[in-house]
Amino acid sequence: MSIPVTVGSTAGAARFSGYRPWLDGVRAVAILLVLLEHTNLFKQYNLGGVGVGIFFALSGYLITGLLWDEFAREGRLALVPFYIRRFARLAPALLLVALIAGLAFLLEGQRRAAFNAIFAVTYTTNYAAIFSGHHLAGFGHTWSLAVEEHFYLIWPPLMLLLMRRIPTASFVKAVLAIAVMVLCWRAFLFGVFGEQVRLMLYAGSIERLDSLLYGCAAAVAVRQGWRPGNGAMAAGVVALAVSVLWIAPLSSVLGPTLIGAGGALFIAAIDCERRAVLQQVLSTKLMVRTGILSYGIYLWHIPLLQLSSKNGEGSLPSILAAMALAVILAHLSYRYCEVPIRDSVRQRLAQKKEPALT
Repeated sequence: MSIPVTVGSTAGAARFSGYRPWLDGVRAVAILLVLLEHTNLFKQYNLGGVGVGIFFALSGYLITGLLWDEFAREGRLALVPFYIRRFARLAPALLLVALIAGLAFLLEGQRRAAFNAIFAVTYTTNYAAIFSGHHLAGFGHTWSLAVEEHFYLIWPPLMLLLMRRIPTASFVKAVLAIAVMVLCWRAFLFGVFGEQVRLMLYAGSIERLDSLLYGCAAAVAVRQGWRPGNGAMAAGVVALAVSVLWIAPLSSVLGPTLIGAGGALFIAAIDCERRAVLQQVLSTKLMVRTGILSYGIYLWHIPLLQLSSKNGEGSLPSILAAMALAVILAHLSYRYCEVPIRDSVRQRLAQKKEPALT
C-alpha cells in the first residue's frame, strides 16, 4: 500500500542523522541515577524514577528521529524491518538474563521470582504488577521494558497515521496534545481512585505514554528548525531536579510529565551543535561505554541485588559487588550475545528489503 506523505527536505534529517556519542552519555546519566537509588543511600530522592524517565524520553527522541529521517530520505516507512531490528536489539539480552537469573532463583528456592521471568520475557511485568498490587520480585524492574515495548508497537503506525492526516507543521502540536490527554487521564484516575491506582499511574503503558511522547515531539521539532535556547535547557534541568526532590501524592499525576518534558528539553538541547561543551563531557570514553552497556546493566543489577541479599536489604559492600558484577555480565552479554545477533539481523535485512508503507 502506497500513501504519499511529505515530511520536508532531508536537510533537517541529515543534521541529526548518524551516531551521536553524547546520546550514549545521556544513557550513562540515566543508568547511574538508577544505580544510585538502588544503593539505598538516597531513599528520600526519586533518582531511579528520573533515570527511567530519561530513558523513556530518549527512546521517544531516538525512535521518532529514526522514523522521521527514514521518511525524509526514502519517502517510505518500513515497519516490518523496524520491528525485527527492535526485537533483535532488545530480546537477546532479556532472554539471557531471564534464563540465567530464573535458574539462579530456582536454585535459591525463590520460586516466585523465577516464575516472574515469564512476565519479563512477555513484556507484561507492568500489568502483572498492577493487577497484583506490588512490584514483582526478581524482575520487577522490567516494567519499564514493557512500557517501551508497547510504545514501539503502537507508535510507528500512529506516527504514520498522524503524518497522513495532519499537516507536517502541525505534527509536534498533535503529539503534545496527545501527551496532555495522557496527563488528563492520569489526573482523572487519581481524582476518582486516589492512592488505589498509584502503581497504575507509575507503570501503566498508557499512563506513562507522555514520558515518551515529549521525546517524540522534541525529535521532530529540532528537525523542523527549533533550537533550544538557554531557557529551554534550564527549564529541562529544573524539571528533572524537581522530579528528583518531589515525592508527594500529586507526583503520581505530574511526575511523568515533569520528567518526560524535562528529559526531552535536556536531550534536545544537548543534541544541538551549540551545546559543544556538554557534548564533549557526555562523549568521554567512560560515559559512552557506560551508556552502551546501560541496557545490560539495567537488566542484570536487580536479579543480582536480590540474589545477594536473601534477607531484606543487603549491605553496601554486597550491593556494590552486585552492581560491579552487573557491569561485567553486561559487557559479556553485549559482546558475545547482543552484538553478534544484532549484526546478523542487520545483514539479513540489508540483503532482503521488506515492503514499506509510504
